[in-house]
Amino acid sequence: PGLSRSGTTITACLLCGFKRDYAVKYSFIMSIPAVLGAVILELKDFSLSRVELSKVYAYIAGTIVAGIVGYICIKKMLVIVKGKKFKPFAYYCFAIGILAVISHFVI
Repeated sequence: PGLSRSGTTITACLLCGFKRDYAVKYSFIMSIPAVLGAVILELKDFSLSRVELSKVYAYIAGTIVAGIVGYICIKKMLVIVKGKKFKPFAYYCFAIGILAVISHFVI
């Protein structure tokens, strides 16, 4: 809960001594196989007969908007990472990770 794949990989890269902007780029490149895998798994349930033609334009628009927003977020993340404000996020990730592990065994 509250711990992202991107946050984890970026933090691990920083702990290994990589530069911040490289860590972010690496993290997002690492997400490509996961996203493609999810698309492939979803495509097996896809059926053209179940798609309403009236919603096709909404699907296309949603895909385009998601791509644009994703691109903007990645650029914003690179700006944040190049600043010196990234350690609190790393500490947050570790704290949430520890709490998640503890709660898994306690609850």
